[in-house]
Amino acid sequence: MFYRHLQQCMNEAPHKEKQTMKLYYHPLSGYSQKVLIALYEKNISFDGEIVELMDPQAKAAYKKDVYPIGKVPFMIADDGREIPESSIIIEYLENNYTSGTQLIPSDKHLARQVRFHDRMIDLYFQNQIGTIFFDSLKPKDQQNPEGVQEARNTIDTVYGFLNEHLANGEWMVDNQFSMAECASAPVLNYARQTHPYEQHKNIEAYWNRIQERPSVKRVLDEAAPYMEAFMENMG
Repeated sequence: MFYRHLQQCMNEAPHKEKQTMKLYYHPLSGYSQKVLIALYEKNISFDGEIVELMDPQAKAAYKKDVYPIGKVPFMIADDGREIPESSIIIEYLENNYTSGTQLIPSDKHLARQVRFHDRMIDLYFQNQIGTIFFDSLKPKDQQNPEGVQEARNTIDTVYGFLNEHLANGEWMVDNQFSMAECASAPVLNYARQTHPYEQHKNIEAYWNRIQERPSVKRVLDEAAPYMEAFMENMG
């Protein structure tokens, strides 16, 4: 059942009557926020269902009924296709919707650059911020200071690269808002508290620009009450 379900996510779906797109997500998930920014940039309507992955029962039901890997975001497109993973979802949106912002350039060279920045941010920044954050939630005797320090070292390397790269323009690639910004906005927001970057002036200026983007402001505003509730529970 597990492998059959995953195979369905990779295969072409049979033709179905058009339906409203559905997104399984959580407002505090950086990868969910990445897809939400893309949806808002492209003015695409969808139904959202929040998945409480911190709730064992809710996570078990989600893994059983929707996505065995148990990660968000996960999208069921309006044609019935099941699409996991934030970058793959955005690729699908870009390939199937011409509305709003073009998030992956038509030029192959520029598209490759966008995909590079997207993967770099996810693999060497977003995931490391997650390592630091989730380690901080563990009891002291279960924490992994060596792993956290390694994550911080990786982020510092990324900061050096980004700070130099962002000296050349307003956005990551060709001065156009793209999938790279969808990826960077959520993690830069969380990194302000987890691994600050104020000393990197080009990154700071980039954050000041990106947080004023209407799609980003909307995502952060939607996440705010959930963050407040989370902090209250932690306190």
